[in-house]
Amino acid sequence: ALRLHSSGLCMVQLNSNDGLDELRQKLASSGDISHLVWLVPADVPTSLCDESILTSQSHGLLFALNLTQALLASGYGARPLTWTTVIRGTVALHAGEQANPTHAGLQGFIGSLAKEYPHWSLQLIDVAATGELPVPTLLRPFATKRGLCAYRKGLWFQKRACVIERM
Repeated sequence: ALRLHSSGLCMVQLNSNDGLDELRQKLASSGDISHLVWLVPADVPTSLCDESILTSQSHGLLFALNLTQALLASGYGARPLTWTTVIRGTVALHAGEQANPTHAGLQGFIGSLAKEYPHWSLQLIDVAATGELPVPTLLRPFATKRGLCAYRKGLWFQKRACVIERM
């Protein structure tokens, strides 16, 4: 689906068990990267006590760390980079949605990267746990670089802090 919406797209199959050297080689084989789109696997636990939540971290948070190290080792630390990370269902926005905590830790990790590498444009998008990915929407750069944005049924949502004078 991604290939249909971007003519300059190069698909690279990265695996959570790839070592740093293998990740660097795969990234190098794709040429100069200006926009990286990472579709995080939709690991769905059977319950909130499911041990698969911990083991699935190798596909999410731990892989993000390895991918970041490979990008830095490949010289991207000093270059501009747009990095869009797409996660599924880590935020419950509507009645009937249940938050999946498996990859929720990516919110903090991506936020830390944004502070460490201000010349990178980091976009974290949470889409519905099931259904088609809104590919054209995901490939557009955001107007904001702050935190997680959720996309549901054609609408964007973002958390904001606000001052409440009186309750």
